[in-house]
Amino acid sequence: MLEDYDALIFDLDGTLVDSLPLHHAARLQASAEWQLPISPAQWLANIEIPTREFLQQVAGQASLTLDITAFTRRKVAIYEERIAEIHPFATMLTLLKTHHGQRKLAIGTGSPRRQVEAILQHNGLAAYFDVVVCGDEVARPKPAPDIFLRVLELLALPAGRCLVIEDTEAGMQAAEAAGLKALLAVQGTVQAR
Repeated sequence: MLEDYDALIFDLDGTLVDSLPLHHAARLQASAEWQLPISPAQWLANIEIPTREFLQQVAGQASLTLDITAFTRRKVAIYEERIAEIHPFATMLTLLKTHHGQRKLAIGTGSPRRQVEAILQHNGLAAYFDVVVCGDEVARPKPAPDIFLRVLELLALPAGRCLVIEDTEAGMQAAEAAGLKALLAVQGTVQAR
């Protein structure tokens, strides 16, 4: 099926690389430092929601007074200190190697450029990708289609010639909103949907 497409577009966190455990650990450490009344299970259940957005929901529901910007900065600092611990899923690395040079490869991620570049460089993945679009380069995050629309623009290919590989419902919705077909990835393995 993948051979039917001229380009494969990958999400990064949780799809191409196993970074979600580190995001979770950074949230837990920052939460403990700030003595927030958010359990590890609550953080884990909301791992797909950006930290800032989740804290806004919790603060509103629990009437917490919280400097969300300062907390988010601390969480990001913890995460970035340990970014070298992030590695690609083996099946995704095989997929990249198989399709590199056969079709265009791209990343469409909600993560900021600085983190994406650090992950790609550390793992020797940068050379595989023709296009990388990051969340801090578009107006709206997933599930809005902005990231994928920008990827399509840079690839100079129609949506029907590109396939997205994603791990979240928001990412799947974003792909659909951009007119793209998408496959769901779970723990680095592409699933039938």
